[in-house]
Amino acid sequence: KLKSSEEKMTIQIRNVTTADLEELQKICRLTFAATFDQDNDPADLQKYLDEAYNIEVLRQELAQEQSAYFFALKDSQIVGYLKLNWGHAQSELDWPQALEIQRIYVHPEYQKQGIGQALFDFALKYAHDLACEGIWLGVWEHNKNALGFYRHLGFKQAGAHTFVLGNDRQTDLLMYRDI
Repeated sequence: KLKSSEEKMTIQIRNVTTADLEELQKICRLTFAATFDQDNDPADLQKYLDEAYNIEVLRQELAQEQSAYFFALKDSQIVGYLKLNWGHAQSELDWPQALEIQRIYVHPEYQKQGIGQALFDFALKYAHDLACEGIWLGVWEHNKNALGFYRHLGFKQAGAHTFVLGNDRQTDLLMYRDI
């Protein structure tokens, strides 16, 4: 237990800037592919990676006023990231007074070390600072690890929407929790 506490304390979270675009693209592509490559068609996965995580798309997302990206760092290494949206930048407008966790990913080599929890805790504080009433996110219905993690954090299913991965239409469960 003590080692786990020490590991959590070494995690730093910092804002991502346009100077970090290449590193952001690298961690986005790596973590998404590692999470979903076993369960999806390689061509659909590659199409999604090329469309969602190209430098220009990431640059535009960084420029949005009601969105922010953050890196999780451990020993100065990028080990995960978080993308938050609020207001009109949210991908769904069902909860205008809530914060959306659009992306929260941890490098596969650093999972089960408290990094996901640290990123969530950061998002929760961010939501408090924005005076949000809740937090929500979308998670693929077949991503059992993520569903378990979010349920453990108090999220409950509040809807669903279609997520398109390449040419594959999938269902994401919309999970919500009050803060």
